Amino acid sequence: MVMIMKHMMGRIRDYIHVEDLARAHVNAYIYLLKNKTKKMAFNVGAGKGLSVLNIIDSFQNTNGININYKIGSRRLGDIEKIFSNNNLITKELRWKSEKTLEQALESAYLWKKDKTRK
Repeated sequence: MVMIMKHMMGRIRDYIHVEDLARAHVNAYIYLLKNKTKKMAFNVGAGKGLSVLNIIDSFQNTNGININYKIGSRRLGDIEKIFSNNNLITKELRWKSEKTLEQALESAYLWKKDKTRK
C-alpha cells in the first residue's frame, strides 16, 4: 500500500522521464566543456505542474493497474506549487523535455516490474 499524505494530494510538482533528465545532464556537461569560464545553473523539468493524485490517476490509466493507496494526515510546511521554468536551459542548451508523462509512467512501471522479478 502506498501512503499519500493529505498535504500531497493537491500539491503541484514537475515530473519528467529519467531519460530526459539524463539528456539534460549530458547537454550541460557538453556546454561546460565548451564554456569553461561560464558558471550556470539550469532548471530541468517539463515546465508544468501536476498533483500527486494526477500522477496516480495517469499511472493507473497508462499501465492498466490499480494502486492501493491510503490518504494520511497532513504535514505542515510543504510548498504548495513547485515546477521549473525552462527558459534558460531551452535557450542555452537547446534542451526540452521530449518524453510524455505517459511514457515516463510506463517506463517507470516496466522498470520496477522487471526489478521485482529478479
